[in-house]
Amino acid sequence: MFSNELSIAKKIAQKAGNFLIDQRKKNKSITVEVKAINDFVTKIDKQAEDLIVESLKKTFPDYGIMAEENYSDKTIPDSLYWVIDPLDGTTNYIHNFPSYCVSIGLCENKKPVMGVIYDPTRDEMFSAQKDKGAFLNRIPINVSLIKNMKGSLIGTGFPFRNFPIIDNYLDCFSSILKKCQGIRRPGAAAIDLAYVACGRLDGFWEHGLQPWDCAAGSIIIKEAGGKVTDFQGGDDYLFSRTLIASNTLVHSEIQDIVSSSMPIKYPY
Repeated sequence: MFSNELSIAKKIAQKAGNFLIDQRKKNKSITVEVKAINDFVTKIDKQAEDLIVESLKKTFPDYGIMAEENYSDKTIPDSLYWVIDPLDGTTNYIHNFPSYCVSIGLCENKKPVMGVIYDPTRDEMFSAQKDKGAFLNRIPINVSLIKNMKGSLIGTGFPFRNFPIIDNYLDCFSSILKKCQGIRRPGAAAIDLAYVACGRLDGFWEHGLQPWDCAAGSIIIKEAGGKVTDFQGGDDYLFSRTLIASNTLVHSEIQDIVSSSMPIKYPY
C-alpha cells in the first residue's frame, strides 16, 4: 500500500545520510547551537532536514510534515504525515562517534504505517511498511527469540537533560541490569529501535522520546514481530514520551520494572 512512499523515502534517507558523512569529513570541527541543556543542533542537522523535506514535498505535496528542527507541529492529524529526524544522535555526530542515523516515518490516522532508518556509518538501511514485513538492506529481519530477561541484551537512553528523574532512572537501570546480560546506550534511539527489530537487542526502554525519534522505528519493530508500548502497556508511545520495545517475550518483565520505577507522565 505504501510501496512508492517507502521506495522514495529510502532514496532520500540515503541521500541525507551521505550528506551527513560528507559534511563530517569536510568539517573537523562542527559549529553547535544549544537548544536546551545538553540538547544540541548543528547547521548540518538543519541542512539535512531541508534536503529531506524538500525532496518529500516534491513527490508528496499533500502530505503533512513533522520534523525535529524547523517543523515543530506537535500534533499528527488523521491524514498522511511524515515524521522526520534528519540526524538522530547529534551529540555522537558532533564528537564523530559512529552511531547516528536518518529516520523517516509515515503516519496515517496518527499511527506509523511506514518507516526508514538509515545508518550511513555502516550503510545499513532498515525499512518496513504495514503488513509487508521488515528489512535490513532488503533482507528480511525478525526480532530475537530470547524468552526471558536472564538471557537478554537491553538498550536504553539516559535522561541527559531531564535531571529530576535521574534517581528514578538509576533505580530502573539497576533493577534491569541485575536481571539481564547487559545494557547498551549508544546514544541514538532510532538505531536502538532498529536493533530490536533485527535481534541485536532484545528490548529497549526510554523516557523522553519525541515522535520523530520513534515513528519509523516502531513500525519496523512491529513488522519484525516485536512489540512497542508506552510505560503502561498502551499505544500512546508517540506522544506520551515513554516507550518500551521488545521481542514480545521479555516485554512484560521490562514493563513491570519500568512502570514501577519511572514516572508514567513526562514531567515537562
